[in-house]
Amino acid sequence: MSIPNYVNNPDFPPNPPPADVDVSVVIPTKDRQHKIPTTIASLQTQEYLPAEIIVVHTGTPEVKRLVDGFPNIVGVEQTEGGSAHARNLGIDHASGDIVAFTDDDCILPPNWISGIVWTIECNEGIVTCGGSNWPHEAVRHRLAARVDEERIRTNQLGWAKEQDDGVTIGGVELRTFGCQNVAFSRDAIGSTRYTSKGDLESERPFQENVLDSGDNAYIPITAWHFRDYTLVGLFQQRYRNGQASVRGRGGRSLLPSVVGLFAFPLLLFNELRAANDSAVGFVKFLADMTARLGAATNLWS
Repeated sequence: MSIPNYVNNPDFPPNPPPADVDVSVVIPTKDRQHKIPTTIASLQTQEYLPAEIIVVHTGTPEVKRLVDGFPNIVGVEQTEGGSAHARNLGIDHASGDIVAFTDDDCILPPNWISGIVWTIECNEGIVTCGGSNWPHEAVRHRLAARVDEERIRTNQLGWAKEQDDGVTIGGVELRTFGCQNVAFSRDAIGSTRYTSKGDLESERPFQENVLDSGDNAYIPITAWHFRDYTLVGLFQQRYRNGQASVRGRGGRSLLPSVVGLFAFPLLLFNELRAANDSAVGFVKFLADMTARLGAATNLWS
């Protein structure tokens, strides 16, 4: 299936952004020294080059050598904490007018930074923006990747119209964005930092606190994920997502999550009916049940 133009538009932004805005890109990494060079390479070939790339790492020798090999990469060694702490270290070391985040297993298209700068600098009141993330074409054939892509289509494109908060640029509005493809005005960040809880539980409060000073915007530029996409990894991620999302504002509701565990025949039927591929529909159903189990653990935690 093709990616809609309003999700990934190679002609965005519509006009050139101002050339005097410094952008700091933060990449937390852990044990992915074989993948992060591809992410860095995609940032080094941007139409609008970042002022600095901040790699927050755990001291892996290969990553340290990589950091030392590029003049515009700042290496920050992380001795404790998880991904939220890594992002906070990145913010603390960032000197740019805009702070953008991506993952160490993403490829960013050439218009990513120019789209971010245009959106924040050329549209009044925008303090944060982001876009979608999809499996890279090299891994889209894997079952877990196809399931993830179907989930993204359902969850993100379902928001297409119209929300009370935020500003839509490119056709889709999302209240918050994953840390693979998101950027913030440095002034709007101020003293706001990520909490040290689960990923979704950490991302939503941070982004919503930043939104106290302005609006968000969806940009039609996709970050391409080339992670391993194993079924075990998929279920582990969905379980953690279920745990975290039920605790945060705007996340999954606890009661419907638990009720859904007992209504599984209907949910399975709906997934199989909606999916073009029965294998994708069945695994997507199992992944949803796993997320609901994660949410249900909040009943006794």
